[in-house]
Amino acid sequence: MCCLVSVTCGIPCDNEIKQELISPDGRYTATAFIRDCGATTDFSPQVHLRRTGKKMAAAGNVFIGNHSNEIKIRWLSENEMQISAPGEVVHSLKEFDGVRVTLK
Repeated sequence: MCCLVSVTCGIPCDNEIKQELISPDGRYTATAFIRDCGATTDFSPQVHLRRTGKKMAAAGNVFIGNHSNEIKIRWLSENEMQISAPGEVVHSLKEFDGVRVTLK
């Protein structure tokens, strides 16, 4: 049991940023990234949306996918963002802090 805990707890995750876009009005920043937690897990495309100037979290808050190392985002307007990522959707919000989030 101790070996299992030390092996799984000691694996750090890395985030590779693919895109970072500021909304047309400058209020929000969206970051699309691939989360990689080692050889025993699959790539996870994720998106973290926040007010511009705030720090990005380690995990996505509006979108988390699985089984893909591709993700794209784009702003459709100042309050609507579109996410495109192949693979499985694990978590997806339709709205966050007044911004509508759509999947393509």
